[in-house]
Amino acid sequence: MKKILKWVAIAFVLLIILALIFGSDKQQETTTSPTATETTGESAPAAPPVEVTANDLLKAYKDNEIAANNKFKDKSILVSATLKSIGADFSDKPLLTLQAGGEFEFNEPQATLAESDETKAASLSKGQKIKLLCIGNSEVAGTPMLKDCVIQ
Repeated sequence: MKKILKWVAIAFVLLIILALIFGSDKQQETTTSPTATETTGESAPAAPPVEVTANDLLKAYKDNEIAANNKFKDKSILVSATLKSIGADFSDKPLLTLQAGGEFEFNEPQATLAESDETKAASLSKGQKIKLLCIGNSEVAGTPMLKDCVIQ
């Protein structure tokens, strides 16, 4: 039983790593190609961020992944949450796990910080209430992923 749990945990971590790698590739593609407003010189009003709690985000992905992606993926999201953990990803960049669901929940939302806010991770504390302005980055193995987060 312990070996099975160990392999499940390893597979989960690998899936998260792949999501972070491919998610950052998509971000680079979108930032290097000009949008219609950039080429015409017109400025479009920015849509206000979708406000959500970590619990609601997790529930949305558990209920219907397609609907949740339509609502959150590649959109600006203001997430209210309590920090479950402050760790580092495979490249030692800050990775925040947001408390959501029950005590034994394994699919809690995870957030990577924008480069401008990475140094702020050292001042965060487990159990701290926080608001993050992020970009939705779909989910990996049922875990909602957030990228380019800025601490509010």
